[in-house]
Amino acid sequence: NHLSDIDGNFIEQFQSVNGFDARLWEIYLFASLTEQEFILNRKHERPDFLIQKFDTEIGLEAVTLGRDKNNPPTYLPNEEKLTRPSDILTKIQNEIPLRYGSALFSKLSKKYWELPHLKEKPFLLAVADFHDDFSMTWSYISLVEYLYGQREELVVSEDGSAFTKTEKITHYTKPTGARINSGFFFEPDCENIGGVLFSTSGTISKFTRMGIQAGFSSGKQKVVRVGDRYDHNSTSFTPISFSYLVDENGTETWSEGLNLFHNPNAKYPIDMNLFPTIAHHKLSGEQLISWAPEFHPFSSININTIAK
Repeated sequence: NHLSDIDGNFIEQFQSVNGFDARLWEIYLFASLTEQEFILNRKHERPDFLIQKFDTEIGLEAVTLGRDKNNPPTYLPNEEKLTRPSDILTKIQNEIPLRYGSALFSKLSKKYWELPHLKEKPFLLAVADFHDDFSMTWSYISLVEYLYGQREELVVSEDGSAFTKTEKITHYTKPTGARINSGFFFEPDCENIGGVLFSTSGTISKFTRMGIQAGFSSGKQKVVRVGDRYDHNSTSFTPISFSYLVDENGTETWSEGLNLFHNPNAKYPIDMNLFPTIAHHKLSGEQLISWAPEFHPFSSININTIAK
């Protein structure tokens, strides 16, 4: 099974600085969708994928948050280059939702659902964040907020008990002063979007781990995976940290870490059973309800060492 080049420039873009991340995301989606036992149709130029399982056919278009021209990738990032926690807290409240909005609206404006082969069929967008080094490990919360137009805040009372408070977010402000609406799923034409797929794992780190797990290691490379995963304890508000040595005994899958955020206003909703091994998130009233696999990582990184 292989990924066909429907654009005719896949190899060229895969070898470029500007195109590598977007093409890697497509390869990751191809591997995950194949693992989910979808039949993939790449006969059309748009969208990126037409997938089928049972009697349901779904259109899927990939999109990424790209880098600014003045921010090239750092292949061996140091602490000085990484975004500081204090800056992250500022960015996730306005800048990052705007970045997600720009990426998603660029695809919404193309009206894929009007294509003859997508008439009266569900349609998904699949987004990944590559706008900065390690940004996919912390921008997750901004996507959720932007999609549903609400922010979850953890409140800890004096007696130590904790609860979440939901705050409606109506808009974000560009540097020009222009206001951009929050709540992507509630915007005009978005009823044609069944949901948004997202993963923090569609990176070169995932491919490194899967290769080692499949036996493609020289033996000199040692990789330790470190991250945070979903805590199924209903009273917990924080994830569980994990770490392990990556080897051939691993059980990681391509779909591990993949999320589907369902559109509450979708004209053609997505059946959860079509994606049985990923996390699903649905809005019920003002509460976002999540269904997650037993092991569901929010984010992780690889610590790589090479023996001399």
